[in-house]
Parts: sequence; structure tokens; C-alpha cells
Amino acid sequence: MGWHPADIRAAVEKRGSTLKAVAVAAEVHEDACRFALRHRHVGGERALSEFLNIALWELWPDRWSRHGARLDHRTKELRERRNPMGNAAELSCQKNKAA
Repeated sequence: MGWHPADIRAAVEKRGSTLKAVAVAAEVHEDACRFALRHRHVGGERALSEFLNIALWELWPDRWSRHGARLDHRTKELRERRNPMGNAAELSCQKNKAA
């Protein structure tokens, strides 16, 4: 579970800045950080991460891996559609093949 959007906003304000100022300083659209609080936005997410000095994956573990790679939410969605049983069905198939 990552940071709540209100906690990110509060952390920025506690450091004496605003979401707009962080975005402008990072040379992204002035609304990028505000948008990144609720939606995927690479520029806004990176700007907030750098400003707060907190890893992207700590702020948004559902969007970023620990290695800094962007997670593709569509891939997971497609995987779940193809295999609605999830990993349990895969493990069951593997056990049957091994037997």
C-alpha cells in the first residue's frame, strides 16, 4: 500500500512548497503533480519523488517496481482476464505436469 494522495500533498506543503511549484521546478506541466496524485503520470510522479526524496515504489507500489521500472497495469489486467483463477490455477497445472 503506497502513500495516500493527501499524505503526499501534506508532505509537499510541510516542506514549504506546492504541487504546482514542484511541477514547474521539474519542468513538467503545472498540473502534472496534482494529476499524479490520482492517476498515472510519469513526469508528475518523478517530480514528487525527487522533491520528497522518496523512492517512486514507496509512494506508488502499484505503479513502480523496487528497481525503478514502470509497472504496466494493463498487463496485470490482461493476465487476470486470461486466467481468472490467478496463481492458484497456474500452480495446480504445474503440480499436475510434475506428477
